[in-house]
Amino acid sequence: MKRIAIAVGVLVGMLVWAAAPMSQAQPGGGGCVLQGTAKFTPGLQGAPPGGNFKYSFTGKLTPCHSDPSQTNSPSSGVVSAGAIIKVAGAKYQEPIPTGNGSCAYGTTKGTSLIVWNDKTQTVVSYTTESVTGGVLLNGTQNHFFATVVPSVKLKKVGGAGSYTFKTTRYKGAGGIGTLTFSPNPDPSACQSSSGVKSAGITGFVGIGSSS
Repeated sequence: MKRIAIAVGVLVGMLVWAAAPMSQAQPGGGGCVLQGTAKFTPGLQGAPPGGNFKYSFTGKLTPCHSDPSQTNSPSSGVVSAGAIIKVAGAKYQEPIPTGNGSCAYGTTKGTSLIVWNDKTQTVVSYTTESVTGGVLLNGTQNHFFATVVPSVKLKKVGGAGSYTFKTTRYKGAGGIGTLTFSPNPDPSACQSSSGVKSAGITGFVGIGSSS
């Protein structure tokens, strides 16, 4: 199966399918450093089992590098999930990611959109799961698994209509990776009455083909 992993920094830390470092990336592979912020509703609580939540994510992918066989690969990009984007002056809502868990453990799933600096686009369907024994949103790593999909339809905000965001780069690509979440303003937010409302996400993200 061809898969992709984005270190969500959302989402975040993507490596090629073989989980090789970028110096050994397979043909069609590439990778970037991801830095971003996720916002949760309701806030994540400290004690398991936690509960259901929704979130949004925005981040930057830079610097980006590709394997030596690639030419004209993007050097940077922006990634988002659950955000509102503008297209030709109109606003459209991205699919809102969902999850279940607490600061101690959690799983999520969603669809993220990437716009590269050369104006090409990638749609990523993903899931995340905290490392066994790890602590979600406490500076520890989480697994991120995903698949590049052809397109996603976005609903127009405040009116009828939709917009189809299409993949034009890395079609059929895949990989796996890890994500690091850091609660704002610090880990003590997990114990507050409102829980963790936002978290920084950082890591290395990669993308490649298994064939």
